[in-house]
Amino acid sequence: MHGIGAIRGWLEVNSPHKWLRWHPYQESYGIWGNQEARLELVSFFDRYLKRIENGWESTTHVRMAILKYGATALLENLVYDDFPLPRTVYKKTYLTANGGLTLDKVPQSSAISYRSTDPKGYREIHLWLHRACAASWYTKGKFVHNDLDDMDIFLNLSKTSASVDQLLKLNIPRDNLHVSKISEIPADKRTEVILYQCPQEYSGLQTAPSIHLAPYISTAHFAVMRRKKGPT
Repeated sequence: MHGIGAIRGWLEVNSPHKWLRWHPYQESYGIWGNQEARLELVSFFDRYLKRIENGWESTTHVRMAILKYGATALLENLVYDDFPLPRTVYKKTYLTANGGLTLDKVPQSSAISYRSTDPKGYREIHLWLHRACAASWYTKGKFVHNDLDDMDIFLNLSKTSASVDQLLKLNIPRDNLHVSKISEIPADKRTEVILYQCPQEYSGLQTAPSIHLAPYISTAHFAVMRRKKGPT
């Protein structure tokens, strides 16, 4: 949560005195339940609010966490020189007629559909990965709707198994929940505080035609939208 402010701050603040740490837990636990992180935050405040010379400047500038879903252990405090990671490889994918994504441009137009009047209606689109990789940067969806002027587009990004089963990740260490596996968590306790399904803040919502691109404040990675002026 609140990730976009941290990322844009890191990218746009013109100062060498900045630090970025991605933690793998829900934000409240990540700050207050993690003793090491809490003491580190206090050290930062001591340095820049109380002017205490405590060697904070030697802190690693970029640390990452890689989420692994299911019972697989996550990776945290991975040290890198910069963010976005210098070795990042950017890929563009295209929608296909069978509800998939491909790295190759689609030569002809096609259509996939679902019942928009169904409250639970949606369409799944899958990108199959055939080798291990990590997504450490923004995922951006681009939609063009020239003809439709009354439409809302929602996009949620999540991870599934090879058999297309939804994967989840514990948002709090298992030892703090007193469970041995995710399936032991009761249905009424499966909130986003405990279980991570998809990056909620980075899920997309676009309304046509009331908004359009604001190029003067957008960047290659951040498409900033603004509302069109209506009749007065």
